[in-house]
Amino acid sequence: MRPLNSVISEDFLLQHISNSGSYRVIGKTEQGNNLYGITIGQSHLPIVQIIAGSHPDEPAGPLAAIEYIKQFPSHPLYQQVQLAIVPQIDVDGVISQQKWLEQYDEYIDIPSFIEHRLRRLPKKDREFSWPGAVWPHTTQIEAIYVHHFFSHYTAPIAHLSLHGMAIAEGAWYLLDTHLLQDPILWKKLIQIAKNNNFSLHDSLRYGEKGFRRAGKGFCTIPNGNAMRKWALQNNQYQNDFALNSMDSTFIKNKHTRCAVSEFPLIEIQPNYSEMVKKAFIKEDYSSLKTYEEDKIIRLCPLSKQVSAMCHMITAVIESALRNNKIKQ
Repeated sequence: MRPLNSVISEDFLLQHISNSGSYRVIGKTEQGNNLYGITIGQSHLPIVQIIAGSHPDEPAGPLAAIEYIKQFPSHPLYQQVQLAIVPQIDVDGVISQQKWLEQYDEYIDIPSFIEHRLRRLPKKDREFSWPGAVWPHTTQIEAIYVHHFFSHYTAPIAHLSLHGMAIAEGAWYLLDTHLLQDPILWKKLIQIAKNNNFSLHDSLRYGEKGFRRAGKGFCTIPNGNAMRKWALQNNQYQNDFALNSMDSTFIKNKHTRCAVSEFPLIEIQPNYSEMVKKAFIKEDYSSLKTYEEDKIIRLCPLSKQVSAMCHMITAVIESALRNNKIKQ
């Protein structure tokens, strides 16, 4: 499987999703490229929002969004929800890192990835630059256009932001506090990780930046205000964090269920994280090669990342539908 190593164009959408849903240009990126929004499903059904590609060095999300659209007409959920999707937000970022994306074919090339990946600073981060924050902040034009696209629909029952990690111990599910109280969802997400050969990432987080550990493989979602407080405490990026897509969604509907996928490009054996991260920072390719040979790290197949994300989308929507029935 190959990633979407170029911008999503009208030709691409005609080829891949024209029989599944409708699409339109919802705005222009910072560099003038088209930004597309896609709608699929029956208009009277509850809305589910999905975004991907906010971070351009996390390539599985856009591909998973497109795959889900292609599968959706024959999916059991087609009779229950309507999808509003923006599959590639940081389009400009994809263009700027062609050198490593063009070499990405199921497994990343580590040296190329480290050398050419684009990781934006907070002020340019398309996930943490949504409108609506009451403090001084920076918004990105792409986030504004996506926000406007979603505003044309009724309040969503679920919002998913598809992300990934460069290196981690396994799958990491970031869920709002309501989703974290759903034991059926926990069980399904753990099984999704197992079915796709992912371990579970464990991180002792205590609320910094909004992240609070809920259990092995599970954490709360971040939020813009907590990110800003962390920045102020550490005297850096002080006005660079605005709202994120989840914050923006909660303003519209506090009952929306929000989730973030985090599946790694490279999985690390537990207890080796700091050692491997130092090698990444130092670009110590010799050590990284040794770690791979010794099975301390393994490259995660793109197809498994995409499969896990697609199944996670379904599990979260099902949880939101269960909650919606209870609320009614």
